[in-house]
Amino acid sequence: MPVIFFALAGAFGAGGIGGSWYFWQLGQQEAAARLAQRDAEFLTQALQREIDLAELRRRARAEGVDPDEVERGYLALKAGQVQPAEVLAALSHFLNDLPPGLAVT
Repeated sequence: MPVIFFALAGAFGAGGIGGSWYFWQLGQQEAAARLAQRDAEFLTQALQREIDLAELRRRARAEGVDPDEVERGYLALKAGQVQPAEVLAALSHFLNDLPPGLAVT
């Protein structure tokens, strides 16, 4: 915890500049390491979302669906602009409007 090193630096400040400086540096190094780890986790999550979105677009293209429309729908659902019940109702309505001879699997 960087806070402990900063507190030790303050305590040693009264007793000696060298010890205080040493613990201050340890605190800064610990804080930097934690920030680097947090940034790496954030980057990993962002890349994972992009990979998932790229896969979604690829599958939409493979099925002959406009990938931009699929992406807009996905992002709207993810942002809470559309509720899952609304998506299911629209899908149900779409499937009911298909011609009788068309099988959906």
